[in-house]
Amino acid sequence: MAFARLVGCALALAPAHAPEGSIRWDAPAQCPTAETVAARARALGARDRPVEVRITAVPGGFAAEVALDAGRRTLRSASCDELATAVALLVAAGLDGPDAPEPDAPEPDASPGAPEDSGAAVVPPPLEGAPIAATPEPSRDRPTPAPARSPRRPSPERPAILGPTLGVFGTAGIGLLPRVDAGGGLALGWTWRRVGVEVGGWALAPNARALGNGVRGSILLGAAAVAVCGRIRRAWFELRPCGSFEAGATRVRTTGAEVEPGARNTWLGLRGAVRALAWVHPRVAPVLSVGAVVPMFRTDYRVGDDVLISTAPVAFSATLGIELALGRQPSE
Repeated sequence: MAFARLVGCALALAPAHAPEGSIRWDAPAQCPTAETVAARARALGARDRPVEVRITAVPGGFAAEVALDAGRRTLRSASCDELATAVALLVAAGLDGPDAPEPDAPEPDASPGAPEDSGAAVVPPPLEGAPIAATPEPSRDRPTPAPARSPRRPSPERPAILGPTLGVFGTAGIGLLPRVDAGGGLALGWTWRRVGVEVGGWALAPNARALGNGVRGSILLGAAAVAVCGRIRRAWFELRPCGSFEAGATRVRTTGAEVEPGARNTWLGLRGAVRALAWVHPRVAPVLSVGAVVPMFRTDYRVGDDVLISTAPVAFSATLGIELALGRQPSE
């Protein structure tokens, strides 16, 4: 369809005839040669006429300036080969009629309502679906309008704030203490674009346990932690897979009997967790985390032959908190 439109425009804009001569051809190397264009014109029934053609590469394809007789025409196409065929058709159409003087221009229609002649070249209506158009030489009386600029793209998302962070959280889980445990913690960290590190601590509220002989006991667990997290951020949402090493102690208080192996003992553990952050503000993000803890060093507390408190080999926890970004706001 594009080529059909180009041919139709070339035939519509062609002058009636041209004097004897030859084709003067100036075109890029990827275009057909002057001999090829002349052969195509002769195959269409044309005789030699003085024609000057200059083809240049333009955005979107090629443009041909054709000087035939006393007129000049400009043709455009995405393909230089199609453009050369259109030039051959233009030459052939100009040589179809007998060598006769050009007819006088008709008188303008003086009937009421008839449009006045503006002096502009008439461009035939485009064929449906054809993107290629032949345009007349622009008037020298008017400046050529500047090409329309594409709309400006919206500015990219403001980058995340890097540097120091402060986190506060509450936690609940099962397995570290005899029943469901609950507590809280605090963490200070530093973030880069793809990774972050944290140093903090947490503590669980005392958990009570009673034996049938009137012996009661409660256990308190707390630890310091060093964590390393990856950062996967998309717009306001961030996902952090984290691993941490935790070291702390358990403390047991009893009434009615003494426990073994003592009231205080070391606790060590490895934790793996996945955190989800929603940056509702460049500096504020709620945090939800789920994870599992494997105690490396755990203690079972006994009163005689009865087990008062026992730590599970694997514990699970969930935390909910908030993180504050304390670094400087980067420039866009």
